[in-house]
Amino acid sequence: MGTEVIALGASFLASVFAFGVFMWRVVVKMFEQFGTRIDQQFANLDGKFSDRFETLDRKIDDRFQTLDRKIDDRFVTLDRRIDEKIQPIEAKVDKLDRKVDELAKDHQSLARQLAEFRGEVRGRLGELTLPGPQQEPV
Repeated sequence: MGTEVIALGASFLASVFAFGVFMWRVVVKMFEQFGTRIDQQFANLDGKFSDRFETLDRKIDDRFQTLDRKIDDRFVTLDRRIDEKIQPIEAKVDKLDRKVDELAKDHQSLARQLAEFRGEVRGRLGELTLPGPQQEPV
């Protein structure tokens, strides 16, 4: 009876050990599968986040490009309006500049004519002799 107990105990221990090894392998396999699932979920999340960030990046770029075009269009419109306002003013300034040039030429001509007239008047006045005090014959 003693050997039976020892044999039964050894076989029980071998069964428990084999069951423990089996359970260890099952647990390791479960952890590996769990780790694989977690890695897949992280990979899926990474892909989703990458897609979302790329989409967001494209949308932001599109909005900035649209904003740049609008700002450029407004500057072009503003530049055209300024040119439309300035051109008539420039035309008036050019016209006034021509008038000033004409007036300056007229002034020079008048000054020359006036100088000639003064010279002529002085010459004629010099030709005129005024009679001196008249003396009565004695």
